[in-house]
Amino acid sequence: MALPAPANTSDLYDLDHLERLANSNPGWGAIEVIDDALYFQPMTSELHSLLLAKLWLALHSARPDGWRVAFDTYIQLGPHRMTRPDVMAYRTDRPVERRAVPEIPALIIEVLSSDRDHDLVTKVALYRQADVARYIVIDPDGSDGWWIRDLLGGDRQGRAGEVFVLDLPGWPQVSLDLDTLLAD
Repeated sequence: MALPAPANTSDLYDLDHLERLANSNPGWGAIEVIDDALYFQPMTSELHSLLLAKLWLALHSARPDGWRVAFDTYIQLGPHRMTRPDVMAYRTDRPVERRAVPEIPALIIEVLSSDRDHDLVTKVALYRQADVARYIVIDPDGSDGWWIRDLLGGDRQGRAGEVFVLDLPGWPQVSLDLDTLLAD
């Protein structure tokens, strides 16, 4: 769900304001800013949380030196553009920030929730414009079984029962077994 910003208040939606909004309204879930509009993401489900943990673990254990993997963390993509991807990987040599990640991630992974258009349309254009190399979307509730798709890296896709190989430059191959990701 998007809520446009009131006129002449673009500075209102900085990270401090988003944190105050989220802390005072915990039922709202994640809040993102794209072109001065606030987007509210619903609270995550148990399945969503378990997928994020498994994805983070798979990427974190495979990451080369100089790379960091984070989940549910704000990134600044430009003026008035701040998103909170489910999982991301980025190259850095700086200490861990207590705020938004300043680097543009090489990889962003989103697990689809109820606002599918936000992840499949709005964010594809935003991440393409920000030069994100790979944008992986996972749909655990697809009408014909669940699927995974790389929307910026050649539009590769996989379905339940398959292994999806993630290829990031400078990384070893990371194989995501789709059925294992959904298993307890």
